[in-house]
Amino acid sequence: MPRVRFGRVHIYNNYYNLNANAEETVYKMGDAVILGTASKIYSENNVFDIKGTDNWSKIIGFSSKTSNRDKCTAAGYSEAECGTYFYSSGNFVNDKIVDLMPFAVAKSESSSANMPVIALNPEDPQAFWIPSFTYDYKLKKAKNLKKYVLKNAGAGNIKD
Repeated sequence: MPRVRFGRVHIYNNYYNLNANAEETVYKMGDAVILGTASKIYSENNVFDIKGTDNWSKIIGFSSKTSNRDKCTAAGYSEAECGTYFYSSGNFVNDKIVDLMPFAVAKSESSSANMPVIALNPEDPQAFWIPSFTYDYKLKKAKNLKKYVLKNAGAGNIKD
C-alpha cells in the first residue's frame, strides 16, 4: 500500500482486504495510505474491507515533518512543491462511504511534526495537482469494485 514521500500518487479503483487481528504472517492491518513529506495523494473510489475493528483511522498514516519541508524549500523548491496534499472521494469502508480527509487532518494535527495536510480541490483550476488535469482515466463504481477486482486482478487475468 502506498507510502508517499516527495511524489504524486493517484489511488483509485483498488480493493483492500485488511484484518486488524491477523497474525503477522497474514496481511495484518497497518496504515493503508501514508502521507509523507511533500506527498500529493488523490484517493478515489477505493474499497476497504476491514475485519476486527471499527477503528478506521489506521487507513491513513501521517509522517510529514516541517524540518523536511524546510530542507525541501532550502533546496530551491517552492512551498507548494514541498507541501503535503490529500484528496478523498467515493471511498467505501465496510460497505459505507467514508470521507478519508478527516482522518488525514486528525493524523496531521496529532503528529509531533506540526505539519499541516492541505486539501486538494478538484474544482480549483489553480490546485497544485489534480490527476484529471494531467491524464484521462475511468473510475469504476465503488459499489461494484470489489467484485470487479476479485474477478479481473491477479495472474492469468490480464486482458486487452
